[in-house]
Amino acid sequence: MRYRLRFVLISVITITTVTIIFNILAQQAYLDGIKYSPSEGCTSQPEMKGREISTMETRKIRTPFTANMLKDDFTLFYKNYKYADDELINFHKYKYILKNDLACSADDLFLVILVHSAPRNHEERTAIRKTYGSIRFHSGVSIVTLFVLGMLQKREENSEGVQKAVLKESRRYMDIIQGDFVDHYRNLTYKHVMLLDWVTRFCNRTKFVVKTDDDTMVDPFHLIEFLLLKSPDGQTSNFLYCSAFRNQGPVRIRDDKWFVSYSEYPYKKYPTYCEGFAYITSTDVIHKLLDASKEVPFYWIDDVYVTGFLPHKIGLKHRDMEPRHSYNIMLQENLSKNVTSSIFLLAKYPSQRDFWNQSWNDILTHSANR
Repeated sequence: MRYRLRFVLISVITITTVTIIFNILAQQAYLDGIKYSPSEGCTSQPEMKGREISTMETRKIRTPFTANMLKDDFTLFYKNYKYADDELINFHKYKYILKNDLACSADDLFLVILVHSAPRNHEERTAIRKTYGSIRFHSGVSIVTLFVLGMLQKREENSEGVQKAVLKESRRYMDIIQGDFVDHYRNLTYKHVMLLDWVTRFCNRTKFVVKTDDDTMVDPFHLIEFLLLKSPDGQTSNFLYCSAFRNQGPVRIRDDKWFVSYSEYPYKKYPTYCEGFAYITSTDVIHKLLDASKEVPFYWIDDVYVTGFLPHKIGLKHRDMEPRHSYNIMLQENLSKNVTSSIFLLAKYPSQRDFWNQSWNDILTHSANR
């Protein structure tokens, strides 16, 4: 009996000691900041022209990391907002290489579609301009489609040549918005918040905004008809419409591209957020999300940050995208059947060009037969 009591006492002391040491080390990490490293699933970014935003940049854990933090209270991530001190995310000090601030100058603009693209993705932008981006007017309302880019790393192959091509492309089409940060998946939050900043500054008269990616086909006819008729309840404000993820947590598999270390995010769950292919929102939401970003620390997964943490901060509820509007990852043989119902389309095709050509032809045919 005496031996058992001694064993229990030693175990309690050991556990208490380990917890104290863990908390001391974690608190020191919180005070000193923790650098991303390749072992935490991050890729170093070489120096570049313009703002040298790097994915190796030092970040601080935003709240003291203690043993009892591994719970579901993700609100702790942003409650201690005095540490929200990122120049771009929190202070919105964006330097635009390409601003195209007159793109939304029409007084009657109804919808702007903002497409996340990359400097090298000229073919994707060309395909969009020839398909849904060519539709400027439908059902009595006007539409603008624009592309949102960062910059290539200075040391990337032919980076100067690609940038010259982007500038030439912009002069021709006047539809590119480009920031001076590295265009990299670890920097997508910079791109996404820049989108919010640009709309707030230069496009605040539009009623609705769509954010999408350059591998997603959009049916602009179905989209406009939905927005014009969508609201029996008359909702044209506080509207965030998407395929929402609920009760999702970070990827903890170290070899995964989207691996998140505990030093970056120590909580089990994310707030509800939108799947990244596309979402639709009223313009007032864009302004509110940008304002909320002043007090929410940087997080590199942009879908979670912009459509998760920011809406949660302002108490905005997601409106779930109807199944008939949600995108479909469809095979070539059933594309025509599905194009009649979806607003956003993705497909598993041998050729992306074949997908764009067939899906757009089907969209045009279906629109003509409505």
